[in-house]
Amino acid sequence: MRNKYETVPKNEKKTPVMSVKNTAIYKAVKPAKL
Repeated sequence: MRNKYETVPKNEKKTPVMSVKNTAIYKAVKPAKL
């Protein structure tokens, strides 16, 4: 269990794809709400 938890944050930090997708969703959601 600890190994899985340790590999998850390391992979997330090394992969900027998550942040890119988050920013894209934020930009798409913000104008949609307005």
